[in-house]
Amino acid sequence: MEEKNALLFEDYLQKKLSEDERIAFEKKLKEDADFNEAFLNYKQLSIFLKNKFSKERAALQKTLSQTGEDYFSSQKQKVFRLKPWHYSIAASVLLLFGVFLYMQNNRFSYNDYAFSQTITLVERSDDMKVYKNAETAFNTKNYKEAIRYFNQILKTEPTNFEILFYKGIALVETDSFTAAELVFTKLQETNSIYKNKALFYLGLSKLKQKDYKDGKAILNTIPASAAEYKKAQEILKKID
Repeated sequence: MEEKNALLFEDYLQKKLSEDERIAFEKKLKEDADFNEAFLNYKQLSIFLKNKFSKERAALQKTLSQTGEDYFSSQKQKVFRLKPWHYSIAASVLLLFGVFLYMQNNRFSYNDYAFSQTITLVERSDDMKVYKNAETAFNTKNYKEAIRYFNQILKTEPTNFEILFYKGIALVETDSFTAAELVFTKLQETNSIYKNKALFYLGLSKLKQKDYKDGKAILNTIPASAAEYKKAQEILKKID
């Protein structure tokens, strides 16, 4: 989780967001599963700290909040006068906050590994427009539209593995997991450069569905010689 999100979570819990900011925040909670999960974890930590430190936590909140804002915005930190008993409490709060950030940064998040490159399609037919439309739709994350164009291309070029691969990615992004699995399974049966890529994104698709058992099993089959091996191993360490 990014540090700026932690400050945003705290502002939301303390009802410091404007009405527009609150609406945007709650909209993101509904649409972004990873953001929602990170917020729930932070909220649990906040409740724990409130119960543990009660009035002391409230007395320090303004100081800690300002210190955090100054630190994360790379501004010059202000010096605060704290009473002796403040130090142990502040240390505990900051330590727990640090543990929380460490855990968030070392846990699996689908968005950290999802396909994020822009694509440039190799045109293999006289119909250049459909390739350009497919490319533009995919790169602007209009995945449903991209799938429609990919299907048009695949009607005349069923063995165009490049298009088939990007179609699989678009299907995962639209949560069309069964269709994506069919695409990636087909690619695994080829000797194309997309064979191991398909294996990696099939495993990632399973993990997006919280199917950790099958996801781990698939990622474990990626050979060490594959370009995707390192990322697969990194994910496996995070979900073990």
